[in-house]
Amino acid sequence: MSPIFTQSWTTLPCAGVTVWHAIVEEGQVKAGDTVVVLGSGGVSLFARRERIEAMNRAISRHALRPVVDRVFPFSQSVDALRHLQNVSYFGKIAIRFDQNAASAG
Repeated sequence: MSPIFTQSWTTLPCAGVTVWHAIVEEGQVKAGDTVVVLGSGGVSLFARRERIEAMNRAISRHALRPVVDRVFPFSQSVDALRHLQNVSYFGKIAIRFDQNAASAG
């Protein structure tokens, strides 16, 4: 899995992450490949290669790090929602899914 999918990077814009995952991770698109993207929403607009490259350049050049207020384990998803509704946070609220716990259950 790409390093972009670490805990804090999961808070990047949903459209950008969706495109990255679909095209790079799942699609394994390489230089010179052609990708056809249908639609007019955020994902299709973000799918232009230069937009993905611009996002990656900006992250690298400016050493951008998302602000994460708090990370909740999946088992505390209800608490995460309450924290969100409380509106006393600064930054993103993330929910961590522990694959080890899932395979044990």
